[in-house]
Formats: sequence, structure tokens, C-alpha cells
Amino acid sequence: FELIRNHVQSPFHLNNAQRDEIHRSTQALLLTECSQRDAIFEPLPETLESRNVVDLLTWFVEGNLLPTFFDINIHGSLTAQDIQSKFDEVKVVARSLLESGVKVVVFLDEINTSCVLGLLKEIVVDRSIQGERLEDN
Repeated sequence: FELIRNHVQSPFHLNNAQRDEIHRSTQALLLTECSQRDAIFEPLPETLESRNVVDLLTWFVEGNLLPTFFDINIHGSLTAQDIQSKFDEVKVVARSLLESGVKVVVFLDEINTSCVLGLLKEIVVDRSIQGERLEDN
């Protein structure tokens, strides 16, 4: 990034070939940095891999964190299938973050109002859904 800063401070003395080289090297550096970020960050979208430096910098600075906290509002009209489908995204995120050790938290709000307490007991106590074990994180 020091190289970029030095050239950005005085870009007017550069010719087009030098500007192009800075653009290419900056893009390569950003792609490398983006791919090496922690697992908690979303992967770099394929559409950005060939984009310009400004788009890469914008994406990098925005953070694009994966969600690790899920608030599921339980109520009497939710069926077992509804609850299972709400856990689909949770399971995908948990699997993707398993190696990194990042914890995924699910807050089951108003759990006592549910008509499928057996399923919720299985999720909370047994740590599984319909016999499928939830990830340890």
C-alpha cells in the first residue's frame, strides 16, 4: 500500500504506462489481500475480480462480513418446517466458519409460545435438527 500512496500523492508526473502499471499492481495486491481475509468475511464476488481498483477498494473497505448472529422470532403459527427453513442459512454460515473457530449465535425469541417445542428442544438441548447434527460452532 506504500507504493500506491506514493504514486497517488503526485499522480500528475506519471505517464499512461506508469498509471496502467500502478493500476495492475494495485488490482493484483487488492485481489491477494481480499482472498486472504479471515473466514468471517464474505468471499470476493467473481464480478469484482476483473473490475477496477476503485470497485475493489470499495468492496474491501465495506467489510462484507458474514452474519454470525441470527434472531429468530418464534410464534405459535410457525410450523416445524418453518423453523427448519429458518435454520438453513444458519447451518450454511456455521459450516463455512467452522474451521475459523468463529461462533454463530441463534437467539430464539419467544420460544415458549411455539407449538413445536419438541423440535426446539432437539435444537437447543440435542444440538440437531431432525437428527442432523448442528455444527459445533
